[in-house]
Amino acid sequence: MPRPAPFLAAAACLLGAPLIAHFGILVPQKDVIDPGVESSIRLSAAFGHPADGELLGGAAPSAVGVVIEGEHQDLSEHLQLHDEDGKAWWSLDFAISTPGDHIFYLNPTPYWEPAEDIYIAHYVKTLVTVGDGGEGWQEALGSEITPAELVPLTRPNAMCAGNSIRAQVLYHGQAVAGAMVEVERLHWQDRSGRALNPPTPLHETQELVSDEHGIISFTPPASGWWGISALIEDEHQEAITGSALSITHPELGEKAVEVGAVLWFYAYPLAWADE
Repeated sequence: MPRPAPFLAAAACLLGAPLIAHFGILVPQKDVIDPGVESSIRLSAAFGHPADGELLGGAAPSAVGVVIEGEHQDLSEHLQLHDEDGKAWWSLDFAISTPGDHIFYLNPTPYWEPAEDIYIAHYVKTLVTVGDGGEGWQEALGSEITPAELVPLTRPNAMCAGNSIRAQVLYHGQAVAGAMVEVERLHWQDRSGRALNPPTPLHETQELVSDEHGIISFTPPASGWWGISALIEDEHQEAITGSALSITHPELGEKAVEVGAVLWFYAYPLAWADE
């Protein structure tokens, strides 16, 4: 999303206001499931600030589904609505029926952000593996399912803190070069354990830029759930599809839509065999 002007950023730091990002959130209770022990998977979906655990609410996702070894299922009708301090979030229970890699995805209803004068639409993915493994983790969902995605080039559910994850930013199937990418650790529902204490506000949201092939790399410094959000701005949209997205606000007229391609992964703490 657009960053504050330098003088506003400085003022925010002086006032102690964190410069944290908006993220679409889709995280399971676990990312590796033993089918002999567990018969279902529960995922939580929300929109908010992962770094401080604040939810922003918004409308229900337009679609939620899963792709298992190339087979697609729409799960939208199974979403359950919840409330946290007046902000909506959703849960999804999915019955396990087959082993392998499960790519869960969420397509949003765009969120109006008055502070930035834009709509935000984050397309979110996360991987759950049932059993010993699968072969679908690195596959793109494709634009017929989602227009924007981060396609992992590193298996995202075999990560430890200190491992580097690589992914490619795609919009309508084409690589997005020069996309601003934001990374935050999730501090919501105690999913990541103890909260981090960032040295400065700049450490709450890590920033990087995709290369000429749309590829990014990030090394989580601590265990927990981490979200990577590649921001596909109007110039990227226009370069790939010939037009930039917009939505007519009921009172303010045409407004731009910031598209985010989001990937969630869990970085495990290292453990020694003799512990």
